[in-house]
Amino acid sequence: MSEREELMKSVGRLGFVTRVWPSDANFFLVSVSNVDRVLSVAAENNVLLRHFGDELADCLRVTVGSPDENQRLLAVFQAAEKPRDD
Repeated sequence: MSEREELMKSVGRLGFVTRVWPSDANFFLVSVSNVDRVLSVAAENNVLLRHFGDELADCLRVTVGSPDENQRLLAVFQAAEKPRDD
């Protein structure tokens, strides 16, 4: 539970995150302003996120993992916040 709460707080602090829904499960839903970018960076780093589409087109389901997995996920979210160097 503490891992979930800390991960939710950390993700919620990112500028492109518009909402983090409360959760009592091992996952939570997050709304982002740049869903395609987050999914792209996640795929490049072999991190799987669940994207629903339709009414939840800007939302991703984040599964809470081990402390190391959560740090890796947070690094992906932080990288998605930075502009690309292309």
